[in-house]
Amino acid sequence: MFYGLYEEDNVDLLRSLINQGDICIDAGANIGYITSVLSASAGPDGRVFAFEPSRSCLARLGFLESVSNVELLPDAIGACEGTAEFYDTERAVTKGYAFLADLRDDPGDAIRYDVRLRSLDAFSLQRGLTRVRVLKLDIEGAELAALEGAANLLARHAIDYILLEHSFGDYAEERQRDSDIRSLLASHCYRLVAAHGRDSFWKSPEAS
Repeated sequence: MFYGLYEEDNVDLLRSLINQGDICIDAGANIGYITSVLSASAGPDGRVFAFEPSRSCLARLGFLESVSNVELLPDAIGACEGTAEFYDTERAVTKGYAFLADLRDDPGDAIRYDVRLRSLDAFSLQRGLTRVRVLKLDIEGAELAALEGAANLLARHAIDYILLEHSFGDYAEERQRDSDIRSLLASHCYRLVAAHGRDSFWKSPEAS
């Protein structure tokens, strides 16, 4: 990260896509690496909404309070508004191992608590967001639910680019979720434009 080599391909692509003044959403901010890239690219007239429900990660994100174009929200992204049980771990800052409880079994060292669940459609309506330049989703298996909660945004092609993490694909359930993600985005005419490792970029037909 210090030398700019971490997820270099994704970072280079993000920087090429984001313009000054753009609106971006980082769901699964972790320790703020991608959030910082989005913030610098969007500039002082842009806006970055960073969602991170893990208290282990939030403890490392205090530096974002001084970044004028970033708003940090301690909420999870899902298919609807509400609350949900969350499994946090102290390893979240190094392994990203924190997730909604209904997605996986307790890893054995889970720190359990409830978090606020937000849908992207409802959040965008509340904040008056008519267009999002980049949506980054790295939320440990909740990516499909997050996209289902953005049905209106996707239907309007109001998200230009989506960067999302796929599962490891070790289990049939995960492979099916990946297939459902692809089908959902394709049904809204989004096109896969680049992939790196377990990450995929999707482009709206109206993005330029």
